[in-house]
Amino acid sequence: ALQETLYNATTPAEALAAVDAALATAEPENKTGMLQVKFQILFMSAETVEDIKAAAEVMREGIKLDPQAGPEATKRLNALLADPEAALKRVKTLRTQRANSAPKK
Repeated sequence: ALQETLYNATTPAEALAAVDAALATAEPENKTGMLQVKFQILFMSAETVEDIKAAAEVMREGIKLDPQAGPEATKRLNALLADPEAALKRVKTLRTQRANSAPKK
């Protein structure tokens, strides 16, 4: 049900609301995956360095809940977000590239 809702979401805010609603009632074993989805939405829709940092906190929470995530997961996250300003710039560039390559209506 969450996947369908996310597929039909037209804004990041709609998608985040769906994930948050699902997280509120999720079984513990499903929360890690949902937090990863929330991270992706927050990260890819970031407009400020603070948004990048908020996304990182969501992923850190997911890593803590994942019994299979070892220190390597935290290292990868820290490497990705070592320079939040650079991460924000990369995200904005990716969004521009995706928008420019999207089929025209």
